[in-house]
Amino acid sequence: VRAGLRKLPSVLPVTADELDPVTALARKPVRALFVAGEDDKIAPPKDVQCLYEQAEPGSEFFMVPDATHEAMPYFLDELAAPVLAWLNGYEKDLKSGVQSPQPSR
Repeated sequence: VRAGLRKLPSVLPVTADELDPVTALARKPVRALFVAGEDDKIAPPKDVQCLYEQAEPGSEFFMVPDATHEAMPYFLDELAAPVLAWLNGYEKDLKSGVQSPQPSR
């Protein structure tokens, strides 16, 4: 996976930094829902937690017990409620004009 990511900048018109989520969030934090599989070896929960901690306020972190990266689509029952709740809350904020505070950097 990492070797493939290193080749992407030569295929896409972007720099390697633009493909790195840590660098991207440091430059421009966004509000997001971060989902991790407890047994994920590709995007380990501790790595996803670090991304969550760099995101804008209003972001959320959800871990799916016993899920690997590849099996995540099979955990729809566990994912549906938290994803819908986050999307509904985000939609309400958009409709009411509430904006996440901009972090000072």
